[in-house]
Amino acid sequence: MSGSSLFRWIALLAVVAMAVSGCAQPAAAPAPAAPAASTAAPTEVPATQPPAATTAPQPATAMTSTTAVTTTAAVTTTAAVTTTAASQTKTATDTLYEAVDCSYGGEIKSIQAVDDSTVKFTLCYPDVAFTSKAAFSVFNIQSEAYLQKTGGGGDLITQPLESGPYMLGTWTKGDSIILKKNPYYNGIYPAKTDTVVIKWNSQSAARLLELQAGTADGIDNVDPQAYATVQNDPNLKLYPRAALNIMYLGFQNTMKPFDNEKVRQAIAEGIDRQRIIDNFYPKGSSVADYFAPCPILGGCEGDPWYKFDPAAAKALLAQAGYPNGFDVTLSYRSVSRPYIAQPDLVATDLH
Repeated sequence: MSGSSLFRWIALLAVVAMAVSGCAQPAAAPAPAAPAASTAAPTEVPATQPPAATTAPQPATAMTSTTAVTTTAAVTTTAAVTTTAASQTKTATDTLYEAVDCSYGGEIKSIQAVDDSTVKFTLCYPDVAFTSKAAFSVFNIQSEAYLQKTGGGGDLITQPLESGPYMLGTWTKGDSIILKKNPYYNGIYPAKTDTVVIKWNSQSAARLLELQAGTADGIDNVDPQAYATVQNDPNLKLYPRAALNIMYLGFQNTMKPFDNEKVRQAIAEGIDRQRIIDNFYPKGSSVADYFAPCPILGGCEGDPWYKFDPAAAKALLAQAGYPNGFDVTLSYRSVSRPYIAQPDLVATDLH
């Protein structure tokens, strides 16, 4: 493509939209406490013939449900170390794991079990986002013995140790997960039902049909085109969420012609992002002036992104040696995501 068509797609790089997403439920049902269950489901097409279900073992003992986290910053030393794991470890006991120093390149200097419900992290440098990182699901605290037994995979995934209000009942890969009430849970948020069934379906229309038929109590990632359908149905209710998704297009700035700063600026100014939002995004979406959504602490600080200015973009391309534009291939994944529900239509429109 060249000329004006280039400008229509390539400035998507600049961060296109802060898309409002939502989940839908029957009107009589209470709003979900959190969308965590739905976000765990993959969006890939499920297997045609799901394998047999996996049954989780019963935990032998109850586990504490709350963990206090404290962080401190450590002063790094200049001692040289070799690249082997053993030489980088100063202390390794049941209650303390400590690196020799921070020259190994990581963020954590040491991890200490202060008591049965407190873990202390000493960092190599200050990190205001550390508590959020530590709370991320992939960093759940695990039993050391079970980690060593499973090698960090295998049964650790299919037969996990659980301390929450629910525990794994059966998992039919590519189809569904059935959670059951955890009788060993001793926290402050007990299970409200005996079971929870989480099913996968990559087609938003099919998910909505299940909700309308009463075979599902709630769905996530409602197709923006179906918002009105849900809102006009007295039996259903739409629960909007604050925009926490950013749609952007990236490129390799070490390859021509993107290694030219004027080309990159032309890309930033060359597409009408508002037009894309108006045509393909749900009500409430907006052009993003920053790479991080504004609800995130510090997300909307500093200089805003470039405004749409096709004349300036053409002039910059001419100055960079591309007065007639240039050909480039747009690569994308044809899978509906919260930040781009209709990737094929967007790509077709931008061609």
